[in-house]
Amino acid sequence: MWKGVRKQFHPNWRGGITDKIMQIRNSPEMAEWRLKIYVRDDFRCMDCGEKDKRLNADHIYPFAYFPRLRFDINNGQTLCVECHKKTSTYGKKAQVFARQIYAI
Repeated sequence: MWKGVRKQFHPNWRGGITDKIMQIRNSPEMAEWRLKIYVRDDFRCMDCGEKDKRLNADHIYPFAYFPRLRFDINNGQTLCVECHKKTSTYGKKAQVFARQIYAI
């Protein structure tokens, strides 16, 4: 039997909201937000300038921690996958970023 920390006792637990988050991430509104970001940035990575790489629409302030900014065009930028992984808000680094913002 698994003896790790479970659900609400784990420090990353946020109330079982994964399903809700996935619904938002896969929503028509999110698809529209992504397209607006790509079009505005001319389908070009805003870091390295490449156009022929796989692109991501990156939330400058992380999606999970800043719900009011999820669909704000000013909170987005087009990045290639490699440049996106270098940001201070990619993956688990978003938690540290959010803590720094909230600590101010």
